[in-house]
Amino acid sequence: MFVERRDFYCPKCGKVASTANPMFRCYSVRHLQLPIFLCSDCRTIYINKPTIRKIVSEFRKEGMVYVEMSFEEMCRDILGKLERIMEIDFISYLGYKKVRFLKNPPKLNS
Repeated sequence: MFVERRDFYCPKCGKVASTANPMFRCYSVRHLQLPIFLCSDCRTIYINKPTIRKIVSEFRKEGMVYVEMSFEEMCRDILGKLERIMEIDFISYLGYKKVRFLKNPPKLNS
């Protein structure tokens, strides 16, 4: 499964975000690995929904899904699981703040 890798940037410090990739084994015998973007320096976290939707779409196109479920239902379910992981593990336990990361690096004031 190939989905274009895109860098996201922390809105506070401007650094390229690192990723956490929780794995799910649902709907298929294969695992599904989804990115959560984070900046450990600023303790910020972000889930990019269009990226998740692309990964789920590719996953379904591979034909390995054994559950009869619409694309929208599957995206909603997977995003819900990902949001719970983010809320429980990163926000409440590790103290991260949920923010929207930037697609382009911020302009530096010179």
